[in-house]
Amino acid sequence: MELLKPKIEVIGPGAIDHNMPCSVCHKEPAVITCETGIFKPCWGCQELGHQLVFKPVSPYAHLPWWKKLMIQLTNDPKRYE
Repeated sequence: MELLKPKIEVIGPGAIDHNMPCSVCHKEPAVITCETGIFKPCWGCQELGHQLVFKPVSPYAHLPWWKKLMIQLTNDPKRYE
């Protein structure tokens, strides 16, 4: 699968043109948020209830598996009962 490289062109203070399709239906253009630069589903898909969901990232996500295991073992509340 080849990834699409979005081309974004700022036309005016509130107008932006881009070539990124909707991530849900792949037919309509996506909606770009100017403040963050994040592409949301098209307006039609948003009306159907589709939205972006951000998965919370663990503060330990960057650690190797064995360090995560050590943290879990040392923070076990049943260990101190």
